[in-house]
Amino acid sequence: MLALQPRYSNYTLSSGILLKTKEVGVKQFLAAMFLFISFGATAECWVVGDMRGISYSERNNFHPEEDGFSGTFIIKTSGEDASITYSGTDAGGMAYKALSKNSIIGIGANGETQRVIDSWVIHPTGTVLMSKTISGYGNMDSTKAFVGKVKRKC
Repeated sequence: MLALQPRYSNYTLSSGILLKTKEVGVKQFLAAMFLFISFGATAECWVVGDMRGISYSERNNFHPEEDGFSGTFIIKTSGEDASITYSGTDAGGMAYKALSKNSIIGIGANGETQRVIDSWVIHPTGTVLMSKTISGYGNMDSTKAFVGKVKRKC
């Protein structure tokens, strides 16, 4: 029986890069991979304010009303990790994950029925988009959409 040999038997495919393994040493290969990985894990940090928007809440029979935040948010991402604080305080019970260096999702749960879901996007122009849905908190149940500005990088 004939054994079929792979066409590129002395090549390695890694992260979309075709390398000839006999010509690249292990140390050089590992150094290149660490360098490649480090570019994807850059940290970002923004100070955000002027968040204004609209809410539809149970306390107002889900009619639209103007809404906003008077304080500032500190938004940080590093790889998949993310954190958001408001005027120096964290959101208590929220877990944040970065979907990219400038987009974040946050999820919070309390008991069997109380849920909060946030999404954040920092646009390249410095505009910040945020949506929030709150469920299981009675009159606080709502959906909200806000637009703000990056004040500075931190």
